[in-house]
Amino acid sequence: MLGFSKAEKIEFSLHNFQMMILYYKQSQAEARLKFSMLKSHLNEAANGGGFSSAYLFSGSDEFLAQEAVKLFRQVLDPEFAEMNFSRCSIFADAAETLFTFPVFDMHRVCVYEPEAISAEEIEKIKEYLSSPAEESILVALVDGATCKALSKQKGATTVDCAALSQEETVAYVRELFASPPRVEVTNDAIDELITRTQSSLARIVSEVQKLKAYSPAGVSKADVKEMVAADMEYQVYLLAEAVSTHDAPKAISMLDAILKNGVSERTLFSAIYTRFRRLLHVSLNKDARRDDAELARLLGLKSTGALYYLRKNAENYSQVRLKAIVDYLHSLQYDTLTGARSDVSVLHEAMLKMLAM
Repeated sequence: MLGFSKAEKIEFSLHNFQMMILYYKQSQAEARLKFSMLKSHLNEAANGGGFSSAYLFSGSDEFLAQEAVKLFRQVLDPEFAEMNFSRCSIFADAAETLFTFPVFDMHRVCVYEPEAISAEEIEKIKEYLSSPAEESILVALVDGATCKALSKQKGATTVDCAALSQEETVAYVRELFASPPRVEVTNDAIDELITRTQSSLARIVSEVQKLKAYSPAGVSKADVKEMVAADMEYQVYLLAEAVSTHDAPKAISMLDAILKNGVSERTLFSAIYTRFRRLLHVSLNKDARRDDAELARLLGLKSTGALYYLRKNAENYSQVRLKAIVDYLHSLQYDTLTGARSDVSVLHEAMLKMLAM
């Protein structure tokens, strides 16, 4: 630092410190990817950016994890993919595969998907990552604790396969419609599709294929209403919306429509009770620091995506009203289980009472 003033030395040191912080943040970002970033990351890696030695999938959405696996298969030469893509449930087998030179290709992909993983298996993975096969890519579908234990290993990148946010789901649906054969779709059609499927990506993929075939000139909201059947969860969502605004005709209409689809009175009552119980818990936890994954687990939800619709429903209710409805439904459920009341009379009585609350 010869020839620099004290102020210049301080400024230079501060600049170096800031650059170190920036580099640290960038290196951390590179070690963790959201599912929505994975495709572009793999494209960049294939075009010279280089792949990580291992990709660790974390998150509760099994569908996203399997979609991510498909993306890794696409980095291989299709002609020889069968010979260079494999799945293993025991890491000793995975390691043997990873150290096998790829056949007529630059890379080999091995998907490691154990039913359960021991501390010994984790140590074997760490040992492998200390000196990995340069041509191979390890894709590990492991639990959150294992992912955390391995995420600091050199060459390991975590891929977040948690349920997509509403904005990410919209972007995902747009991408599905944009993929060949490309079909234009309106914004309100996307919203209707996501709501009717309650953000179930497995169902969305299936429904998009049907909608493309049904309306290749462009998909509208009317097309979605015509082609995408409303499951009971969506219908109960609409029913709860109608109750929130005291819309009796719509609520009774939804009730009758669900019953006409062959759903029993007891099953429907149970679904309504479960819905309002979850609405109450979501409302009570809106200011809590509990993360979505924990809240979804406590409510018995398969993914965090369903929380969006619960919160949307709950916004139209006061906590006092939700508590009164849940307590009332609980007492009615007890009556039906003990045989004091019939399922039919309880269901219609419950609907009228909730509308009046």
